[in-house]
Amino acid sequence: MQIGDITLPAVSDFVFNKLSKTTQHIAGLGSSGFVPAEFASDIPSVYFEGKLLQTYNTTRTLQTRYEDLTAIADRRVGYNYIHSVRGKKGYLSVSGIFPSPNNGHLWPFYGEGHWYDSAIYALKFNCRPVQMPQTLTISAGNLWVLLPENATYSGGDGVTSTVSTEYGTLTLVRCNTSNISFDLAAADSENGEVKCLDGTTQVYLTSHLFTGTLTLYNGLYKVALSANTMTVYYWLTDAYVKIDDLACGTFSRWWLTDCTPDKITAKTNSGLIVEVERGRVPHIYSPSTMTCTALTPADASTSTGTNVLALGTSLYIASSTTCSITSDVISAGHHWIFYDAGGTQVQQGKDVLMISNMKRIVVMR
Repeated sequence: MQIGDITLPAVSDFVFNKLSKTTQHIAGLGSSGFVPAEFASDIPSVYFEGKLLQTYNTTRTLQTRYEDLTAIADRRVGYNYIHSVRGKKGYLSVSGIFPSPNNGHLWPFYGEGHWYDSAIYALKFNCRPVQMPQTLTISAGNLWVLLPENATYSGGDGVTSTVSTEYGTLTLVRCNTSNISFDLAAADSENGEVKCLDGTTQVYLTSHLFTGTLTLYNGLYKVALSANTMTVYYWLTDAYVKIDDLACGTFSRWWLTDCTPDKITAKTNSGLIVEVERGRVPHIYSPSTMTCTALTPADASTSTGTNVLALGTSLYIASSTTCSITSDVISAGHHWIFYDAGGTQVQQGKDVLMISNMKRIVVMR
């Protein structure tokens, strides 16, 4: 069963038929009859069960399947979209999961929750854009939200753009003043979401313990963390192109502080933070200087009114405070490294400063 972007391969039962409502029968004053008081129906409850297992020709072990199940319970209802179950589609809100690990190759589990049917409920990207505090007198930019592939939507500011990504050509909607309500066209997977890898294994759970290189990507950009090094890539035509390996102080451990298909945030033991959001340039906070390996940018410094410096051909870095490049060393601070071949780098420098405060929520139609 596909639940959001997570697959549980052996769900044997999924029942959401139980419906209840509160009723009262009140004796009418001065009469021999009763007045029925009927309240709105409760949200239908759900019971599901199955087994965790490692399927043929996959690297997802019993332990990673257990993490997948835990992630479904951790996530909010808007991320647990089911495109087809018993002739229905909707959103699963999990109130509890109960796995039974053992020494065998099948781990039984069951779970409980509630069902939000898509005939009644839709998704909403609820955004409250504000500009990040900055010291360079940069005017406010635009907040662009990437729609899931082929999703139908309403809202936004009436301005759209398209962008070529790893997932195909997707639509960006400007949301400076208005939010977006939308319906997914298919399973909520491979449609523009943010992903995280531990080595080559996809991670869905914030509390995952990493043993390999941590990689975050959103179809436009990719950032990989290995010991003392951050590697940044951009998507071009049909592959990711490396921008550079950047030496970012001393660190050897990394973990996640946020993990949803809309935003994933990673942190290292040196304080380096990488935040990758749906359809946006990654936000990098480096408490130490960043040293280029292959790039040889000219020495430069930002000043009042500009927050963008050139790193190479069509490659730029934006910042929220004064940023300098000296002998291939970039100063510490909040940064965004991006590719732009269309001459819009100044506008992109404004746009990256916008904090989306985006929440994915389920709303009644």
